[in-house]
Amino acid sequence: MSSSSTKSMMSIVAFTLACTLSQSAHAGPKAVLGIEKLDFGTILRGDIGEKTIPLRNDGDAPFTILRVNASCPCVLFDKPPVDKATVQPGATIQLPIRYDSKDRVGPQGAVVAIMTDDPENPALTLDVTAFIEALVVVRPPNGIVWGYVPRGKPIGKTLEFAPGNTKNDIELIDIKSTHPGVSVSTKKETRGNERLIVASFTIAPDVPLGIVEGAIEARVRVAGEEAQITAPLHGEVIGDLLVTPPAIISPQIPHALGQRISEITVRASEEGAPLPKLLGAMAVGAVRAVVVKGAQPNAHTVAVHTADNVGAGPQSGTVYVMTDSKDQPITAIPVYFRMGESVHPEPATVALRGGAKQRVVLRPVTGKELKIVNIGFEEDVVKVEVVQPEQTNADTPAAIEVTALDPTSPDRASTIVIVETDAPGGSRVYVPVAINAK
Repeated sequence: MSSSSTKSMMSIVAFTLACTLSQSAHAGPKAVLGIEKLDFGTILRGDIGEKTIPLRNDGDAPFTILRVNASCPCVLFDKPPVDKATVQPGATIQLPIRYDSKDRVGPQGAVVAIMTDDPENPALTLDVTAFIEALVVVRPPNGIVWGYVPRGKPIGKTLEFAPGNTKNDIELIDIKSTHPGVSVSTKKETRGNERLIVASFTIAPDVPLGIVEGAIEARVRVAGEEAQITAPLHGEVIGDLLVTPPAIISPQIPHALGQRISEITVRASEEGAPLPKLLGAMAVGAVRAVVVKGAQPNAHTVAVHTADNVGAGPQSGTVYVMTDSKDQPITAIPVYFRMGESVHPEPATVALRGGAKQRVVLRPVTGKELKIVNIGFEEDVVKVEVVQPEQTNADTPAAIEVTALDPTSPDRASTIVIVETDAPGGSRVYVPVAINAK
């Protein structure tokens, strides 16, 4: 055989082997989506859109659909029936998919992931889009919420009902407030291409003072379809007087004796109305009230301070503001705060070896006189003596001396010394002591 014939045979063998390897490398399933994107188009809010996803097998071996996931609970799907869970070579199946438009409006998007046992492409992803058109749009969506409104006055906020599609008209069938102290009036307006119903609200002149909670219930017709709408209604009704804040809460920062916590402002509830006369401000509990004259124009100011004999920790009290108001002559303002320690030990903790001593100085926060009334300690752990029973000035503070005894066991190597003083509030001082026998 000539050399040229040998080379030709070798080339044919090499080509045949390459084709065989190529076919072997591509053998197996090949999962392919029949679309690049799935758009549900426009769905009326509350309806469920239905589509299918084409999934085909371009390989030469079957593959199985394992599961289907979506990034949004609004996308609904079922695992294919058993006879369709496996996709044969060359076959295409349609996966049913639904879009639930409940509680959604406007353009929406999600991602669907189809998991198969195709080793080359086990996860196929598909973008899903939809536009949810509401039959009726309610503005604001959270209903009518206000702060303070005087009796007999408009709330000053409106509720609007508009068709989801601006090409449609809207008709009000019925509207009412579930709260008897709130009346409703409506009018129809056109703004550009949009036609809408605007509802306004007024507080009745005899409604009780305090929180108002209810709902606005309306029925409208758009494009021949009726819609029932319920919007929450929440706010507070006041009389001829506005006292703010309704409560004073200051639990984070520790306060000192006599320290100012906050202030209460008293003014007429309507701008331009005469300011009711302030008859006084009284406090009970761990606070005291002080009327501050001339602090604000057209308003009364009451400063709230901690009392002069309050102990450490969470405290509370109530300030009563008394005026000649026709509607609310007495207003109670609760006060919550945290009181700091009135006496500071120096050092705050003691660590000693057996037989060692440590002097602990007691300094009142106010800088005033202080007397040690009593001390409490475990006599088999430490020895405590009062070395300076009282403070008469800052240079001679009250003090105790702690002597550590040798611990009889590991369980007796720590204790707390309690020092009672005559500081305002009956302040007790706790001094942790740790003893090292080495």
